[in-house]
Amino acid sequence: MTAEDTHAQIARAVRNGFECGEVDPESDPDVAAARLAAVAEGPAIQVHRGSSEAATRARAAVRAEVDAVFSGECRQYTR
Repeated sequence: MTAEDTHAQIARAVRNGFECGEVDPESDPDVAAARLAAVAEGPAIQVHRGSSEAATRARAAVRAEVDAVFSGECRQYTR
């Protein structure tokens, strides 16, 4: 999988989030995809290098960024 493939998949998830209300419709899906990929890839390198507690910090960083992008509640099944 290429970086472009990963970016496209994340951007698609963001666009899907627009439809159900999880993502602010003012968000740019390409910018959000770049943010999410960057925050996932950086900690992945730290985990790979084996620094202690890197996995815990990585999960927290990724979770915070995902929560920032997907900040709403999905209304797909409550309609």
